[in-house]
Amino acid sequence: MKVTARHKFGTDRIVLYFPTAWQAEHIDVDSLSAISADLGTITAGNITLDSSGFVCTDGKTSYLDTDAGIWFGYTATTSAYQFNIGSSDDYMKWDGQSLLVSGQFTGSLDNSIVGNYTVCTNNSVAQTGNSTYTKVKEIVVGTGGAISTTFQVACDTAGGHQVGGYLYVNGSPAGTERLTTSSTYVTYTEDLSNLSAGDLIQLYLKRVDVGTLAVCRNFRLKVGNPMTPVVTQTSI
Repeated sequence: MKVTARHKFGTDRIVLYFPTAWQAEHIDVDSLSAISADLGTITAGNITLDSSGFVCTDGKTSYLDTDAGIWFGYTATTSAYQFNIGSSDDYMKWDGQSLLVSGQFTGSLDNSIVGNYTVCTNNSVAQTGNSTYTKVKEIVVGTGGAISTTFQVACDTAGGHQVGGYLYVNGSPAGTERLTTSSTYVTYTEDLSNLSAGDLIQLYLKRVDVGTLAVCRNFRLKVGNPMTPVVTQTSI
């Protein structure tokens, strides 16, 4: 690299030659704003982003960008520091006021355990006249682990006609087949284990004998460690 300088008191010029590569223990300057380079590995103490600064992965250029990656910095239109980690469907975002999360959790979230706190209900009456097991109710679980289920099954006519109820997980039998000839609801309890977040707990029904319908109601999930508030008393 060549630099030409003019002497302060005359017209003579001094030509200085510098190597194209520099090696130094440190740089002490007022500003590094003109630097544009691949800096390799950087070890730093404190980094403060001002109102024009941001950090991002290649291709994710703003907080609103839905490309997969990471972006965090200051957004002038909202006058807030924000971050966006993820893609269009699965992400964790801070918009300057609220934390926004979308997607399926896996890994270190506390697994549920069997207990008596009702965390989900599907209480409406459902029925079928099919002679093979047919899905009539379904609940998706938010965490893995174990869970207790209760449901009620009956036949819609008196006279000893038999009907059946069966718990499935993700379309496969997971519980014990429950058969009854009662025209009044019979309550069944079943514990399921080794569940994963996103699993579908399903209630299937069938009629065994001709001339009746299988009916069910009050399909409920219970745990011993609810992650959301649960009402345990409504009056004195």
